[in-house]
Amino acid sequence: MSIYSTGAHFYNFMDSVAPLTQSVLKDPALMKIGFGAGMVFLGSAGLYKSGVGRDVTGYFSGDQTKSEDSETAWSKASRYGLAAISALGIGVGVMAIGLGASEWSGAAAIDAPLNMCDSKPYVCNGHLDIPRKNMPQIEGAVKTSYVDWWESQGASVRCKVMNASHLMSTQNEINEGKVHSMLDSYKAKIWDPCVATILASSDGHVLDGHHRWATCLLADQLMSVTVIDAPIQKLLHSASVFKGVEHHGLGVFHSAS
Repeated sequence: MSIYSTGAHFYNFMDSVAPLTQSVLKDPALMKIGFGAGMVFLGSAGLYKSGVGRDVTGYFSGDQTKSEDSETAWSKASRYGLAAISALGIGVGVMAIGLGASEWSGAAAIDAPLNMCDSKPYVCNGHLDIPRKNMPQIEGAVKTSYVDWWESQGASVRCKVMNASHLMSTQNEINEGKVHSMLDSYKAKIWDPCVATILASSDGHVLDGHHRWATCLLADQLMSVTVIDAPIQKLLHSASVFKGVEHHGLGVFHSAS
């Protein structure tokens, strides 16, 4: 049986496990591992069929039944073995790249923050399906300037103490680890996230301060809220162009947002 018919048998086997190969093809890392394994298989088959492995092993072990002389062995190596050895090398290299990519991707998945809107959907009831990266992060003096701007436009601004359950999330992502960290600090009386005011709209949506709001919601506590008399869509539009407003992804925090 030639190396080519050996390869045909290998690909027939791959075809017989089509469901598995389809899932592999969706993952670039697994694709590299599969291709590398195929090259290793073909390279090994090539060495075996050429007799190079048996000849060289027999020569160095002194078993002349397994080997011809060294000249014959290395002659075969030059004729048949180089391509097979190249295939082996390529296969091992590609498998290593695939395994490395798979490991990196697994680590990234482990490190990715958990989204509370997925694990505890009731927390995010009524959200407007906006990712955190598209939500305004209004910090410190920028928050004061933003509120002052709305007042200069004639909007009423009220500072209220209210139950967190009276508000709704706007974004569809809340970092669960961040919320539980705040909740632990609250329970240990280290820091109270319900004291510093958050921003909310007249129609009951949180504009800025989602993680503090979610913490107070889970703790079933009253919290300080600055309510701007405008619907959330108007607040989002104005904040998106307001100087100093930032945007961050789910795992990035510059303050107790």
